[in-house]
Amino acid sequence: MPNSKYTQDRLYILSKEIIDTYLRDYFQRDREGNIKELIKEEITRIKTENREIVPLIDSVVTNMGSMGMDREAGGFVKGVCIVYELFRRQAEANKLEKEVESR
Repeated sequence: MPNSKYTQDRLYILSKEIIDTYLRDYFQRDREGNIKELIKEEITRIKTENREIVPLIDSVVTNMGSMGMDREAGGFVKGVCIVYELFRRQAEANKLEKEVESR
């Protein structure tokens, strides 16, 4: 699939620009001391836009917590938020690109 925007499973291929922009925003928030606020915003977005994934996240976090893996559970949630936001941004960029191409 050369130059495709999707994997064989129809998942978005994340562009370098999307990843770089996210990292810039993430590290800016980190320098400002706002990482926890960023993660809270992203959790709220997931709960609003994609409620079906919330029980899975809660289940994994609860299970990890019961094994004394609170730190790892926090890392899991952060990872879910980062991946969700990357795919959300890529979908938005692809949509805008498609709109521009159709003009």
